[in-house]
Amino acid sequence: MGKKKSLVSKILLILLFFILILFTIWTLFPIIWIFNTSLKPESELFRLPLKILPEKITLTNYFKINEFIPYLQFFFNSLIVSTSAAVLSVVCSMLSGYSLARFFFRGKNTIRFSLLVTQMFPVILLIVPLMILLRKMHLIDNLFSLIFIYTALTIPFGTILFEGLFLGIPAEIEECAMVDGCSRFGALMRVTLPIMVPGVAACFSFAFIGAWSELFAGIMFLNSQEKFTLPVGLFMLIGKYEVLWGALSAGIIMSLIPVLIMFFYAQKYIISGLSAGAVKE
Repeated sequence: MGKKKSLVSKILLILLFFILILFTIWTLFPIIWIFNTSLKPESELFRLPLKILPEKITLTNYFKINEFIPYLQFFFNSLIVSTSAAVLSVVCSMLSGYSLARFFFRGKNTIRFSLLVTQMFPVILLIVPLMILLRKMHLIDNLFSLIFIYTALTIPFGTILFEGLFLGIPAEIEECAMVDGCSRFGALMRVTLPIMVPGVAACFSFAFIGAWSELFAGIMFLNSQEKFTLPVGLFMLIGKYEVLWGALSAGIIMSLIPVLIMFFYAQKYIISGLSAGAVKE
């Protein structure tokens, strides 16, 4: 009986491993295809039958992309917008999450519920009110408009995340620091914040990636080419009668580099940060 259970468990483990391999291939296939397309010369892009691997590898698409769009300028615009939005999102989310976790006041459950409700609506529903608001603030065709939008969109998730993190940290350690002379804000920054590095990394990564890859707001609120972010700039490679597949693929692959670097260094913090606060002692 024991041997049969052992055999069944091994079969299930092999089956699960096989399913995970198929899922990994299914997930990575678009990226592999784009990477191979970026290495193909233009003569191979429309050749039938299509081949996954290029017959002749070339880096021409990576060097020629600046002939079609100012790629570096778009890259730095996205870097400025994404980093600023991520930093502001972490700061605002941490303070609001701290308020919900440490203070008791009327309407706290309503605020928490409202934060959850905001995650149910698509961004397109906010375009008209955002257009009116940003026009009155004179922020149309300004990178600050995107920073404002991306920060506002990620604060609800960050607040819920930080509230769970603060609830998982005993308030007594802050009270001890306050007895020793720290203010409440000083106790937060000097005692609690170092413990919450995984949560900060998770919130920062979520906000950064969301701002880095967002296209719709950039198209709606930016008009000048010198202010375009990277997704908007790559969208320019899709013309009415022609799509520059080689340059577009090369631009997409290069746009993945900052995200991959960030995940490489922050992976362990992101995983522990997203799972922290899920279980209370």
